[in-house]
Amino acid sequence: MLARRFTIVCLLTMIFGMVLATVVAQEGRTKRSADFDGSPFMQHRLN
Repeated sequence: MLARRFTIVCLLTMIFGMVLATVVAQEGRTKRSADFDGSPFMQHRLN
């Protein structure tokens, strides 16, 4: 019984972690694309 509860808690934690990682990655991607113009190698030449 304890092993079953532990498995359920681990699976729920894993699902929550994956959803949180997806949200954070998506938020970072949209923020970066709005602030970023051009190639990272060309940034020093643009300024």
